[in-house]
Amino acid sequence: LMGKVSPSGNKKYIADILLVGMFLFALVWCFWYYTIGATWWQDETYQALLCIHYLHSPVTFLSAWMGNVWMKIFGEQLLALRILSGICYLSSTAITTGYFWRITHNWRWTLLLATVMIFTFRIYGVTIYGWDAGAIGFIAALSVFAFSCVANPRIWKIMVCGILCAFIGVSRLPSLGFALPLMLGVVVYGWRH
Repeated sequence: LMGKVSPSGNKKYIADILLVGMFLFALVWCFWYYTIGATWWQDETYQALLCIHYLHSPVTFLSAWMGNVWMKIFGEQLLALRILSGICYLSSTAITTGYFWRITHNWRWTLLLATVMIFTFRIYGVTIYGWDAGAIGFIAALSVFAFSCVANPRIWKIMVCGILCAFIGVSRLPSLGFALPLMLGVVVYGWRH
């Protein structure tokens, strides 16, 4: 015989199943959208040419170089670049939600945050691999290290933030408009504490 389950326990169980189901739906939807679901009428060929000729892309050198390496491994196809774009955005989700999990130890809120981020990337409509996708992992890592440095300042964290700013600068130069003020805030806060 099974023990009695309280009505509130059933509601929590159903909510957990719905949350996990939404997360899995978001992943499937994201994968479908990045591979076969979106229109091909975008500037993907321009981005592919930037990746092939990455030395001629000084503003987005690292993003273009990463695309070039990916294309050498997986082929010079637009579908390969779309998959790389999806991986970049999902890795940024994993970086930020991983830190959120480390701080909160609440898998429900972490999973909800990941689901919202995935839906946001999908609704925003980013499907092609470009300098935004190439830089987003570095931006997510810088954000995580900045929050970590504010919570527990260490000189090595400030150094990692500086390295990430450099990666952001060579991945997508305009993103330094976000990265440098954040880095300055981390350094000022770190020196005061």
